[in-house]
Order: sequence, then structure tokens, then C-alpha cells
Amino acid sequence: MFRLLAAVLLVAATTLTAQVQVTRVPRDPRQAQLEAEKEMIGKVLNYEYLGWADLRVVINEDGISWEGVGGALKDMGGRSTGLRLSKIGDGVYFGTWVTGNGGEDSVVWNLKDMTVFAHLYNAQQKTVFQADGVIRCFGDATKCVAPDTTPMSMEERQAIGRRNASRRAAE
Repeated sequence: MFRLLAAVLLVAATTLTAQVQVTRVPRDPRQAQLEAEKEMIGKVLNYEYLGWADLRVVINEDGISWEGVGGALKDMGGRSTGLRLSKIGDGVYFGTWVTGNGGEDSVVWNLKDMTVFAHLYNAQQKTVFQADGVIRCFGDATKCVAPDTTPMSMEERQAIGRRNASRRAAE
């Protein structure tokens, strides 16, 4: 009986190992980056971090342009640099970039499930914020609403920040 059980476990372990080896093929990082750039640069994403913010984003060759259209980031926007993209699966992309406050955003866009997941580092507060949500639109500017990336002065950004803080305090 023991030998039969051992043989069954050995077959199961061999089958499982073979399946893992088939599904976990290492990818060339440069190839993953090139695929992502080809498929994502110039595209627009409209997504909502649930319970927090609605965003319009366009992916450029050197960064991300974004506009907050709802929630905590309403009426804010900007351009972030240092973009790195990778295709990590079929319809799944990872992006990371430096933010305007010296922080860093790391985001996974799953275009198959139309979901987004992020770790957002705020350098001023020295905190990492986790956010997840839904992608409402992905495509070019004829399909999705592109962000308004009109440059704002620091005074305008601060005034918007104060107005949003007052709005949240009143809720």
C-alpha cells in the first residue's frame, strides 16, 4: 500500500513539475520591454482607482501624462518621466515611473480583465499607497478621452490641492 501511495505521489509531483516548467518560461527582459513599448506607447487609458481617484492617462515614449477627473486627484494632472514598461503576460503590462514629487508609481494594467493595480510611493510623506481598480477604456485618442496636459504653475497645483482638501474635509 505504501509503495502504491509513493508511486501515485511521484507521478503527481512529476506531472505538476512538468506543468510548472511549461508555464514558467523565463522571458528576455529587453524583449518584454520592446513588446510593451510597441503595444502601449501612444495609447490612452481611462481608469478608476476604486474609492480614490479617476484618471485619464496617455503613455508617451519618455513618460506618462495624466489628469485626475474625479476623486482625490480631481483637477490635478501632470507629466511624469523615467518610464519603464514591460509586457508581463498576454494583455498584461507593468509600468513604473518617477512622479513629480520625487516618488515612484508602479502599475500593472491587465487589459484582459480590464483591471489596474498599483503601488504609489509618495516621497514627501514617505509612504506607499496601494490602489486597485477598473480600466474603463484603453485605446487611442479617438476611442478614449485623452488627458488635458496643459502645464500648471506650482501655485495653481497648490490651490487645487487646498481646494480638494477642503472638499474632502466637508464630506
